[in-house]
Amino acid sequence: MLTTTALTNHRVLVTGSDVFGVEGKTVLDSHQWDELNAHNDHAEAHEAFEAAVEAFFEPITKAAEILEQSHAETEDSLFTVQVSEAVEATAGRPAEVIHLHKDTAILRLIDQGDQARLIWVNDQLEILRETPKSTVEFEQADEPEDAVASEPTA
Repeated sequence: MLTTTALTNHRVLVTGSDVFGVEGKTVLDSHQWDELNAHNDHAEAHEAFEAAVEAFFEPITKAAEILEQSHAETEDSLFTVQVSEAVEATAGRPAEVIHLHKDTAILRLIDQGDQARLIWVNDQLEILRETPKSTVEFEQADEPEDAVASEPTA
């Protein structure tokens, strides 16, 4: 079981034993890990803020929709046919991928509770290579029904 203790200047003390029972302690750089967590916290704060703004303006928005509907002219539905639903455009954006430093990957594994891949080697934590979780099996194709073995004729 590995535990972390935050230190000053973006460093973390990691202590404990690995899956082989080896005890150790080391100090890791947590700059990148701290930045990632701050980014996630900021995104969650934005979502909470947007939800609060939407809830605050909901009565006004509903009243505006009712007012707008009261001004709309009614059209006889006999003279219209909806062929398809409206589709609003959304802007695309590429995926944002961050390549983690070794210390950040170690802190991530500890945070996720996946400590089985961490081992102590000369008072430093190392990460075991990920093992495949499953294997791919190919099914043998069935022989066509018309491909019946025939015996030679004399």
